[in-house]
Amino acid sequence: MRKVMVPIQPGPNARDHLWKPGQSGNRAGKPKGVRNRLSTRFLEDMLADWEEHGRAAIETFRTERPNEYVKVMAGLLPREFNMKVNELEELSDEQIRTQLAALLRELAADGFDLLAGDEAAEGPEPAGTLPPLR
Repeated sequence: MRKVMVPIQPGPNARDHLWKPGQSGNRAGKPKGVRNRLSTRFLEDMLADWEEHGRAAIETFRTERPNEYVKVMAGLLPREFNMKVNELEELSDEQIRTQLAALLRELAADGFDLLAGDEAAEGPEPAGTLPPLR
């Protein structure tokens, strides 16, 4: 004997059996808002503990587990963190020469004689001409 599947046609009250907003159908389920209250209380407790012990906990963590401390610190940095170690890397040779010449002129105007070495006079003296830049 062959079974035939017949689709059930929904009647006008087909949606009456669905659960209303805020109902789960599980009478033993969690009440509405419990997760939010739990999260809020947890974060409040963590904040209170942090305010009391935070700095000491960081210091202990840093001294007892320095490798993990560095990993945590690196994890706090933004992913696209660009740190300029040396700004001179971005300058052309000509820009570096120009900045160096300006610095030498300022030092000469202030009375520093860069060519005199350790035996320079105590008082400011004119530096004369600047050495040629390569």
